Amino acid sequence: MAGRGARLGTAMPTALDHINGLRSVQSRALRLSPASQFVRSARSELALTQAAFAQALGVSRKTILRYENGSPVPERSVIAIRALLDEAGRNVGSRRGTNKA
Repeated sequence: MAGRGARLGTAMPTALDHINGLRSVQSRALRLSPASQFVRSARSELALTQAAFAQALGVSRKTILRYENGSPVPERSVIAIRALLDEAGRNVGSRRGTNKA
């Protein structure tokens, strides 16, 4: 637990400096795979929540969350997403970079 308290001790002054405008916070850009971007773009294009999209694909909402955050997307899910897009008359950019299951 000593390590945790030490981190808090160094993080608190940094946070206060940021609040007071004395320091900027650096963030790391999240790089998503093309498959993750495809899933997210498709869901957005269809204007569906993660829960509704999951139901349409026959998977859990947690699975959609994982796909969108970088977990491998099985080919069967990509095919199902393409079918949903085709059915809705929509098209989403890159469909490369998917993993076969």
